[in-house]
Amino acid sequence: MLNAHYEALASHYVMAIMPAQVRKPKQKAAVEGAVGKIATAVIASLRHDTFTSFALLKQAIREKLVSYNARPFQKREGSRYLVFEETEQAKLRQLPSVPYEIADWVYGRKVKYDCHITFPKNNYSCPYQYLK
Repeated sequence: MLNAHYEALASHYVMAIMPAQVRKPKQKAAVEGAVGKIATAVIASLRHDTFTSFALLKQAIREKLVSYNARPFQKREGSRYLVFEETEQAKLRQLPSVPYEIADWVYGRKVKYDCHITFPKNNYSCPYQYLK
């Protein structure tokens, strides 16, 4: 069972949440292995470099990722980038213009004379224009 916010996130981005199998999840090891390979390829190759800004670090990481994805597979034809271009890119959709925000919307509250609103036991200040 998904919690309500996780389900709302999936709905906002029009995606499906597929939990790993119970007791013997086989997908988890494959995903963690792929993340480990990418981390090793990027981090290990940059470990001796010094960066003076996040922009330079991000640029170096981007370059390493591009070269990692362009590297040919060992046991089959193509590369990660070619597989993405041929099969996955056409299936991508634009991200929503508004990012997902975790929020509980509560309606029907009134701003008190001291320009505060109570939710649930805390007082929050509001602009005086919203009084009553």
